[in-house]
Amino acid sequence: VDEEHDNSYKQDSPAPRYNGRDTALMLNQLQNNMGSKCNIILGSATPSLEELYNCLSDRHIKVDLTERYHGSGDAEVEIIDTKAERRKNGMIGNFSRVLIGHINSALAAGGQVLILRSRRAWATALQCEGCGEIQKCPHCNVSLSFHKNAGQQKCHYCGKTLAHTNSCSKCGGNLIPLGAGTQKIEEEAASLFPSARIARLDSDITQNKTLENQIIKDFSNGKINILIGTQIVAKGFDFSRLSLVAVIAADTLLGMQDFRADEKAVQLLEQFRGRCGRRGSKGLLVIQTSQPEHPVYQSLYRNEALDFNANLLQERMDFGFPPYSR
Repeated sequence: VDEEHDNSYKQDSPAPRYNGRDTALMLNQLQNNMGSKCNIILGSATPSLEELYNCLSDRHIKVDLTERYHGSGDAEVEIIDTKAERRKNGMIGNFSRVLIGHINSALAAGGQVLILRSRRAWATALQCEGCGEIQKCPHCNVSLSFHKNAGQQKCHYCGKTLAHTNSCSKCGGNLIPLGAGTQKIEEEAASLFPSARIARLDSDITQNKTLENQIIKDFSNGKINILIGTQIVAKGFDFSRLSLVAVIAADTLLGMQDFRADEKAVQLLEQFRGRCGRRGSKGLLVIQTSQPEHPVYQSLYRNEALDFNANLLQERMDFGFPPYSR
C-alpha cells in the first residue's frame, strides 16, 4: 500500500464505503487466519499518526529507509514572513521579493520552479462593496469562487455554476474579489517573469486529461519553466530539473476544520519538499506564511518530524482523538 497516509484511500460515496488501506490490512489478516502466508507493506515518507501508533504499540514493525534513491539530502527550507515583508514593501501581489529573487536565480541556472497554492480559481470569494455580503451558493451556503477565465462563479462543494455579473445578489452593488487562487497566481507570475514559460495544473485543468498529460510531459521535458498548481502537483512526480518549490499562502493548509489539519499539512509540505533536488543537487523549499513560528513550519525547518509527531500523538491522547479512540 503505497502512500498509506493518503486520504484518497477513503471511499465515501457511492456505496460501498470503505478505506482501501484498512481493507488491505483486513485481507492480510483473513489470509493469515486461513493459513496462507501473507505479508503486507505500508509505505510512506510521511506515515499517518495511526500507523506510527501501530508501530509504537508493536502491532506493526517499523522499517526505516535512511537514504534517498539518488543519494541527495533533503531540500533546504526557507520560511518567509509575509507580515514583515508587507511592512517593508517586500511583496508584489502574492509574491515576496525574496521569492522572486529565488525564482529568477533558479531560472537563470536552467532549473525549474513548482509553486503550490492550495485553492483553485482566480479569487476564493466575492464580497459586495456596498452591503458587505459574501456571495454564496444557493444550495450549500458555501462562498462562491470567481473563475475569471470562464467568467463564472462556482461552488467548489456541489459544482453549481453562475454567470459572473459583478453585481451583488442582495443589493446589486459591485463585487470585490477576496483571496487569490491558482489562476490569479498564474496571472501574477506571467507579469513578474515575462520570459518564462508558465502553466497551471489544478482540477479545472485535469478535467481535460489530454491537456493534463501534455502539461506534465512538457514540464518533465523542460518546455515549461514554472508550473503552478494545487495539491495535485505535490505528490508522486519526479522532475529531474526541478530545483525550487514554493508554497504561497501556506496558512490555508492549517485553517481546515479538521483535527488532522496539522498532520495533513506536514505530510503535504514534506511530500512537496521531496519533489525537488532529486538528482543529487540540493533543492530549496520556500514557505510564505504569516505565522513563521508555527510548529508545522518549524518542524520542517529544523528537520524535527519525529518530535513533532510525538507531540501530536500526545495531543491526540490528551483530547481523546484517534488513534486513541474511534
